[in-house]
Amino acid sequence: MKIILIPTDFSASSKNVIECVLSFLKEVGEDYKLLLLNTYLVPTSQPEDLIAVHDELRKKSREGLEDQRKKMESANLNARISFDTLSHMGTLENVIPHIVKNHHIDCVVMGIDQEKRKCVLEKTYSHILNSIMCPLMIVPTY
Repeated sequence: MKIILIPTDFSASSKNVIECVLSFLKEVGEDYKLLLLNTYLVPTSQPEDLIAVHDELRKKSREGLEDQRKKMESANLNARISFDTLSHMGTLENVIPHIVKNHHIDCVVMGIDQEKRKCVLEKTYSHILNSIMCPLMIVPTY
């Protein structure tokens, strides 16, 4: 089974990536798992608030992922594609290499907004590309 990692922040760009991947895989003859990843950062806060803030961010991340997974399943036309979700605290630059290694990811597919293209490519994507040992596909949103 091939595993494709799709980081999502639930934006239009992320939804576009999911639609593109599902369209591309709609007639494949082998098994694929699409692993949706959402990362979150806990802002600096008072120690007594830290756990509550973390729990709330994790809950929102998991709820968003579950909603996105249900939408993917209903849009999927290929029974050989399965779906899973993963919510993780940290930055994309740090979390993606860890997930690629530990989950034996075959490909990472990410979206990019036109407005953010230059600064994001220079920082986040170049770091990720240099930190993983699998293909990285970038799907632009126009």
